[in-house]
Amino acid sequence: MKPFLITPDEKFIKKVRPIIEKTLEKCSRILKSKKLIRVNVGFTNDAFVIKSMHGVSGETLSSTEIMVRVNTSAKDWENYLISTVAHEYAHAVRTHELKSDNVEFSILYAIANEGIGQCFEEYVTGNAPLMCNAISKAAAKRLWGKIKPHLSKKGWPLFAKIFFGCKKVFPHWGGYTVAYIIVKKKVEEMNYDWRKLIAMRSEELVGTGL
Repeated sequence: MKPFLITPDEKFIKKVRPIIEKTLEKCSRILKSKKLIRVNVGFTNDAFVIKSMHGVSGETLSSTEIMVRVNTSAKDWENYLISTVAHEYAHAVRTHELKSDNVEFSILYAIANEGIGQCFEEYVTGNAPLMCNAISKAAAKRLWGKIKPHLSKKGWPLFAKIFFGCKKVFPHWGGYTVAYIIVKKKVEEMNYDWRKLIAMRSEELVGTGL
């Protein structure tokens, strides 16, 4: 037995690549990217991702690069891979449209960005995003009151607290629910005009919030 393992292996790639390609083709028909987007695919063995995110996580590194991590042993991983790719695709296109590569994002930008990502994901898949109902609408309204004073602030630590949760202050995934509810109103108002929506300033997408 060799004392090393190179991942992802060919079998893994053959399993996930067709799903990613098909999803990107659909996304492109709805909202064409003006730049080539590279998708880096890898394996994850993170227990939280497997249990709570159906084995799929994603991150947009720039307007031209998306990272996706997958564990194909997780329940319903195929559908969540489609959702994740669509979500990150929207982020990448918006990053290009707003020329926001290498820019430290404010919480206002994050609310708009995560909201539009979830709404686009929902449009592509026809399914409610995983995090859009993490808390009730009443709780989301209360949480918005806590978020508002921080809209102009920047930095990963604050983003992590608002979106991933911080005991007794910010509920787990609550920021995603707030973002979804707020931006969904604008998406419906604009009749799902994705070309205009994706290039819209954060202030316009978020408006007065909740």
